[in-house]
Amino acid sequence: MLTDVLKKRFQAGEVLYGTFIDSCNEDMVEITALAGFDYAIIDGEHSPCDPRVAQRLVRAAESRGLPVLVRVNNNHPGVILKMMDIGSSGIMAPLVHTAEAAKAVADAVKYYPNGKRGTALMRGSDYGFMGIDAYFAKTNSQAFVMVQAESVEAIDNLEQIVKIDEVDSVFLGPYDLSQSMGIPGQVESKAILDIVKRAGKTVRDAGKVPGILAVNYEKARMFIDWGYQLIAYITDLDIFSRAAREAVANLKGSAKT
Repeated sequence: MLTDVLKKRFQAGEVLYGTFIDSCNEDMVEITALAGFDYAIIDGEHSPCDPRVAQRLVRAAESRGLPVLVRVNNNHPGVILKMMDIGSSGIMAPLVHTAEAAKAVADAVKYYPNGKRGTALMRGSDYGFMGIDAYFAKTNSQAFVMVQAESVEAIDNLEQIVKIDEVDSVFLGPYDLSQSMGIPGQVESKAILDIVKRAGKTVRDAGKVPGILAVNYEKARMFIDWGYQLIAYITDLDIFSRAAREAVANLKGSAKT
């Protein structure tokens, strides 16, 4: 089910918190919603979530009123089309280096006159019950398009990328950016942090939503201070592993006393 909840809340100036779903598990999606996260991103890039699995996760999100995006494993129009047809609220596209690439992503999400997406009345259109005109209009007005800027080339082209009308958000990727800069993993370096800070302002000044991954609460607060509105707090697997480590440490520690 497409929803304009994300757009309305961002336009109101809210900061929204979500997480990546890497487990490909419907229960984790429901827990994410029940815990109070504002959105989730099904990670089709790094996890084994294919379109059939992602569709089940989208259903789980809808059952709990949680807006859900899908990060595709590549930006081919056919890949984006499948993830939109299953009913996701929008697309997160990795490794978008140029304005032309950002436009191609938006074209694959939206229908004419906003884009060039192929037509099929699949689950996203309530299997055709919505009606084709209503579905096209709803998609073009509500589908959320987020591209990732995670290379030196993308940063150099950021001012042009944010000018693409149908792009709603730019998500900074410091880890891949560090590789592109020849300093892999050094995301705490001044060079990376300076870019992240400047990029967030560039995106926000263009009327778009700046997004970024936060690996801890302190980083989340820092990014918010820098104007970031979309905070992705680690992944569902990371949240579970951290809780599991803490539980084991506390249990075994208490057993020794």
